[in-house]
Amino acid sequence: MEEKEKKEKEMRSQIIEEAGEYKVEFYRKREVNVENNKASNREREKVNFVLHICSIGAYFCFGNSIKLKFTSVIESYENFKDNHCDN
Repeated sequence: MEEKEKKEKEMRSQIIEEAGEYKVEFYRKREVNVENNKASNREREKVNFVLHICSIGAYFCFGNSIKLKFTSVIESYENFKDNHCDN
């Protein structure tokens, strides 16, 4: 009987230890995911900002006949990124 209780106690200790390791790994992965999302959101905000500025500029330059090429938007973004962003 004592041997059975000893085995159960060891198994319980092992399960608790594995659960602790799982929690640590889970929170580490979650933290990495949060940081990646922050970086992705920052990049998306920069692109949206440039697109917004380009559309305002196009509206004032061309009025109702806005004719911007997609490549010019990308070039504007690259110029903005090179001149204004630390990343």
